[in-house]
Amino acid sequence: MLRSARLRLIVVSAALGCLAVAAVLALVFWTVNRIIDAETRSVVNAELTGLAESYGDLGVLARRVRLTGACAQDRNRTPSIC
Repeated sequence: MLRSARLRLIVVSAALGCLAVAAVLALVFWTVNRIIDAETRSVVNAELTGLAESYGDLGVLARRVRLTGACAQDRNRTPSIC
């Protein structure tokens, strides 16, 4: 099957081309995966920091009131934390 030099050269070139494409795709996958992981960690850390500050400043009850919008619904019973 691989008697001629031309056919061997074609097969070797195709194999090297496939390996090069696979290497580039692996590099792109690895880089994108790192970027997405870093962005996700950054967003989660920012959200956790904001929640920790909110709970630390206002307490659990105030955070619950703010999230449910109870202050805007009932003006007669407005808590001092609104």
